[in-house]
Amino acid sequence: MAKKALGWILIIAGLLIMFYAICSTYLNFSGQNEFPLIFDLPEEANVNPVINEEDNGNSEDIINQSIQNLIPKGTDIGGIAEQGLNMLAWILFAFFMVYAGGKLIVVGNNLLKTSEKQN
Repeated sequence: MAKKALGWILIIAGLLIMFYAICSTYLNFSGQNEFPLIFDLPEEANVNPVINEEDNGNSEDIINQSIQNLIPKGTDIGGIAEQGLNMLAWILFAFFMVYAGGKLIVVGNNLLKTSEKQN
């Protein structure tokens, strides 16, 4: 009887863990909640390199200038990288939670099967 009760408790706990991970991931990606702040990148100073008119022939300056033309002014590159890292960390955590919940369900199911064989 104790194995059967423990099996049901593990199954319910596994389902609750999976439900929490899926619901909180949905809320994070739908914009209703913010992602947990795990990575906090330091603020960068001015990332725009100074281009001199004398160095127009320098290929490095030409590449820097063309990259600056691709990125809109006022874009916070550090903030985008920080948000991407926090999203990735949350995805890994949610995957772990779903996997752990599934394992709890499997263990609970095995306990239910062994308790039924003993009766």
